[in-house]
Amino acid sequence: MIMQMETADTFEQFFANRSPELREKLVLQSVPLVHYLLARMGITQERGSDYEDLAHQGLMGLIEAVDRFDPKFNTRFSTYASL
Repeated sequence: MIMQMETADTFEQFFANRSPELREKLVLQSVPLVHYLLARMGITQERGSDYEDLAHQGLMGLIEAVDRFDPKFNTRFSTYASL
């Protein structure tokens, strides 16, 4: 719950000035989401470079999700980014 509030505050600050530092912070806070989603799909680190490639694609998706996320739709960022 505290992490969600911190993320919400960070998003408010990010939307106020689009700071690259805040963008990076938001992406880094959401990295566990990428690993969680890969695990839910049955993709583990045992796959080696395939896992790394997919994790990198997930990070690129996170960056895009941060840039496009709109809190006016009253949804959590993790839900938006997961799609």
